[in-house]
Amino acid sequence: MKNRKNQEGMVLAFVIIVGAIMILTGTALLAGSVMEVKTGNFVQRDTQAYFTARSAVDALSSKVVKGNVQLNDGDVYTGNIGDDTFTITVTKNGSKYTLESEGVSKDQEDIVELVMEEKEEVANTLYVETAIFGKTSVNIGGNGSIIGGIGTNAKESANPITIGGSASVSILPPYYDMNYPLPDPKLPAFPVNAVTADLTVSGSQTIDLGNATVFYDVLKVEAGGVLTINQNGSNSVLSVNSLIVSKASNGKDKKPAGEIIIKSGSKAQVYINSILTISGKVNQDATLNHKKLEIYYNGTAAKLSMDGILCSYFHCGNISFEAIANKSDFTGVIVSGYTGEFNINGNTRSYKNLIYAPFATLNKINGNANYMGSVVVNIAKGNGTAGITYSPVVEDGYELPGVIIPPKKTLSVLNYQ
Repeated sequence: MKNRKNQEGMVLAFVIIVGAIMILTGTALLAGSVMEVKTGNFVQRDTQAYFTARSAVDALSSKVVKGNVQLNDGDVYTGNIGDDTFTITVTKNGSKYTLESEGVSKDQEDIVELVMEEKEEVANTLYVETAIFGKTSVNIGGNGSIIGGIGTNAKESANPITIGGSASVSILPPYYDMNYPLPDPKLPAFPVNAVTADLTVSGSQTIDLGNATVFYDVLKVEAGGVLTINQNGSNSVLSVNSLIVSKASNGKDKKPAGEIIIKSGSKAQVYINSILTISGKVNQDATLNHKKLEIYYNGTAAKLSMDGILCSYFHCGNISFEAIANKSDFTGVIVSGYTGEFNINGNTRSYKNLIYAPFATLNKINGNANYMGSVVVNIAKGNGTAGITYSPVVEDGYELPGVIIPPKKTLSVLNYQ
């Protein structure tokens, strides 16, 4: 009887001990589970804070690389992504900018640092990123279409860009505060031309331009005439007071329009002091390369006329260039310091064109075809029935000989820290 009671006592003690162990184990497991959940939440919040910081600094650096945002030492950018917030602080050290981005998700924080490096390039090249750029304002109306972006140096708060009528723009929203350098397109110094000799081309003739400037008073290419300009030196300059390229003759003795050919591989600079009349063909070989011919015109608008075909870089000082811009048979670059209004015609050629007139006002875009390329002006009204199509090839930039363009500063991503 005594042994049985002892056994029952031992069993009871064992049960109590096992129960205590199970309770302790359960408590430990429960605590561990709670800790895992808390740790998981912490990791999740911490990771979310990192991605918020990284996304914010990536978005800012992308705008900086495109030139839409200019960094300054001490700049602070704040914002939110959903319920998370970020703060980006800019620090400059020499040519390097450090963008410290702090992301906050609930009560957790994380920091991402991005280093960008500034480089300065000196060139006479203008980089245009939009179909229409108006330094002060862009007001698109009429029935035309803009295939490509529109931009301005003005701030968005000034409401400088409006789109009305039946006009359409393919890339929106517009670009504001672009900080485009718009140098004054002054004409370069002209060679002093006191020559009284004339040259009339009625058949085939070649002018060899060496290192010495070739001078004429009046250079005329008659109907049926073909003038070939050949470059033999590094400084190939032709200076004339008047240049006339005649149209075709349809009378009894029919002849094709006069023509000027720039020999392949050559590049010519032509300075014109007084009269320019182009009724024939100028620089119209298969390459259709405007860089082969630079025309600098110092005459008046009244003595400038064109009903022919021209491919060139054309720089005309401070006069109206509508006699050329409003023709559908011009391809190349027009540069002018003109301050008035002008119209352009849709250009049927798929070619990169640029009108750089930073003080002028674009009034209308006429014609039935789109002008291919870009227009850079002070004010762009953009009325009319045609439109402008931005060509991707212009992203390589336009060379503007004789125009001093300020050094271009670019920022690129160096590394993350």
